Amino acid sequence: MKRTPLKRKTPLRRKKSLRRVSRKRRGEMDEYHTKRKVFLKAYPVCGVCRHAQATQVHHKKGRGKFYLRVDSWLATCHACHEAIHKYPKWARREGLIQDRDYSSSSGQSGNESSA
Repeated sequence: MKRTPLKRKTPLRRKKSLRRVSRKRRGEMDEYHTKRKVFLKAYPVCGVCRHAQATQVHHKKGRGKFYLRVDSWLATCHACHEAIHKYPKWARREGLIQDRDYSSSSGQSGNESSA
């Protein structure tokens, strides 16, 4: 016996639209924008070339878990920020890109000495 595929008379429609960004991420983004404004006011000059106005924030350790950590930020102008990402070997040598140390992001003070 041959079966025919089922066909809908009306197309499926969502009752509510999907959220583009989760609530948690939206909260993080709002906090980031607030901290970013304060950071750029505190550091108005590019930290790389030291003469242009800083307009962007470079995340030295990447954005993942360090997205909201101000101690891993660097105020940069657009040109220097582009150079950091275009020439990563140079940037790493200059300390503008750092390795991600996830052990320090867990809230430990780092004052413990190893035996």
